Amino acid sequence: MQKKPIMTNFSNAFCNSCAMLMRAMTFVAIIHTTTALEATPFIEEFREGIVNWKLGIISSSASFSFYTNEKGKPISPISESETRINNARKEALEYAKDRAVEKLCATLRMLRFDGTKRVGDIIRENEEIKRKLSETISTRVYFRTRPLDFYSESCEAKINFGDVIAALSFDFPELPFPQRDDAKIRTDYTSLIIDARGLEVYPMLLPSIFTEHGFEIYSYRYVNAAAVHKYGMATYCTSETDAMAHKKAGSHPYYISAIRALRGCPVIADRDARRIFASPVTKENLKNCKVIIILSPKETRH
Repeated sequence: MQKKPIMTNFSNAFCNSCAMLMRAMTFVAIIHTTTALEATPFIEEFREGIVNWKLGIISSSASFSFYTNEKGKPISPISESETRINNARKEALEYAKDRAVEKLCATLRMLRFDGTKRVGDIIRENEEIKRKLSETISTRVYFRTRPLDFYSESCEAKINFGDVIAALSFDFPELPFPQRDDAKIRTDYTSLIIDARGLEVYPMLLPSIFTEHGFEIYSYRYVNAAAVHKYGMATYCTSETDAMAHKKAGSHPYYISAIRALRGCPVIADRDARRIFASPVTKENLKNCKVIIILSPKETRH
């Protein structure tokens, strides 16, 4: 009779343990990947910059390199003559800043203003707004700079939605929300979360919300101007997990699904509108822009 190796049982047990460990590690990796995807903010990538609709920030990046002559001496990008290395780097950084601001302005013009216009349309229609926006960009843009290598400097330029909206000099009449007294139960909600994934709903600076009968129940007409400038009218994200964790959501948000889209904005059922407007507390939270809209996690390129 042939004897079995004495290590067979141990080897089998070891292999089984390894297999179980690998399955566990794979499971953890899947969970980690899923969580990471759920935490992804809604970002639009334009040709010249990026818009983070969750954080309410527009950003762009640029770089510039100086060069040296045949003697190895740095050449000034401005005078095109020999200069000190520190001067060449400083001038390269200024060029990078200027280019980053140019790209930021180009991105800003592509930004959706509301369901019918982009910021570029507003600027073309009003020279005074164009002047104010230019002034805001020169004073409110903040920069992050760093050297790329020995010859190159890079710069990232950012501006907040609130600063842009303030510069557009838009009038917020702060009208009272529609009155509803037909809700059976009044419930106070800290915010409104609308799941619009899979619909033709787009992020915009001044979005609206409609009922299924076409009535506009949320827009710039109803909200507090100071809240818009500070928080933006709506926050956009890509998952319910991200929406519920956002500081706007509060402890008791009202979570609903949009039933369709209208001019790029969400449409909600009439029964949901009844529940929202039955509570003065909920209406006050909406007045302070406590609105979160969930969109499909995709990047939009222009």
